[in-house]
Amino acid sequence: MQNDSMMRDGRGDARRDGGRDVRGRAGGQRRRQPTSRSLQQQRQRRRQRESVPQFESDARGRRQGSRHDTGYRVSRRQIRFNDRSGRGFLGRLEPAQLVMMAIGIIILFLLIFGISSCVRGCTAQKASEAEKQTNPVDSRVAYGASEDITNALASRLDEDEDLSWIAKHADEYSDDRIIQLALRESAAVSFVRGLPDAKATSAAYEDAVTQGTCPVLYDWDTRWGYVEYGGDGLPLGLTGSGPTCLSIVYMGITGNSDKTPADMAQLATDSGCATGDLFCTGDLFSGQASGLGLSCVQTGVTSDELLSALQTGFVIAQANAGTLTSDAHWVVVTTANDDGSVSVIDPTSTEVTSHEWDPGTIASSCAAFYCLSAA
Repeated sequence: MQNDSMMRDGRGDARRDGGRDVRGRAGGQRRRQPTSRSLQQQRQRRRQRESVPQFESDARGRRQGSRHDTGYRVSRRQIRFNDRSGRGFLGRLEPAQLVMMAIGIIILFLLIFGISSCVRGCTAQKASEAEKQTNPVDSRVAYGASEDITNALASRLDEDEDLSWIAKHADEYSDDRIIQLALRESAAVSFVRGLPDAKATSAAYEDAVTQGTCPVLYDWDTRWGYVEYGGDGLPLGLTGSGPTCLSIVYMGITGNSDKTPADMAQLATDSGCATGDLFCTGDLFSGQASGLGLSCVQTGVTSDELLSALQTGFVIAQANAGTLTSDAHWVVVTTANDDGSVSVIDPTSTEVTSHEWDPGTIASSCAAFYCLSAA
């Protein structure tokens, strides 16, 4: 009975898988069931074996077969390229460091902004100062120069620009004497510059005129200089000394400005007087004076005759080539001065007009005198 009971207990124990003790089949000896701690240790060793790389297993095998086992074991570990927390550079900084960095960035930004604002302000201020210091008469001339100097320099600057244009368009002029006029007379440069595109029209003379005083008029005045006169399409500005002289004398005697050089040029053309080397004959004065309310007398060409004629009127003189100027043309002798000199208006030359002349010089330089006075 006891044996049967023991056998049953053995079979019962053998059937229990989760019991503490298991009886052996052969000897009936008991085998101790692993505890929970030992199971955890087994699992841990199993995980370590599974995590050991192939070279560690090979090394372990070699160590097992070798007497010189060092006892060291290679394990695998994941490498992090960030810090231990997995954060970047900013993540490793303390809050105080972050605050200081932010303050530094703000200060740097303010410095850059301040410097750029200062540069812009200084530039604007300099530009404003430069604008305030611009010459009010002509900006091409330095601030502070007198008005007379400014006007003189501005005139030359204009001439230089016009001469440059004339040089580049020299082939647009029909006669070289037109370009020579610009080279000889600085006051005529702008006239010559505008000739290729100008219309052959005239305008009224609106300047004040005083009876008894001859106005200074020049052939190249744009109010009449572009009108064709003398043939070959030449402008009055080059060929009109005769008509211009007659207009000067007419205005001086009558005090009227209704007869401009363009009007006198038309009169010369209509009367057949617009001929010859001077582009005008003396017949314009002697033959057409009465129609203008004037009286004309031709006198001898001496200094005494000249001074005598100036006591009653004005003298239109025919100047020879190579004397007062290089070309033969007409001039007006207007006044006998107290110092014995005479004043001359040369419609082709500002230089001749600008100074006084000895009566003998004028007489020796001219071929004819026509004295005109009120009729």
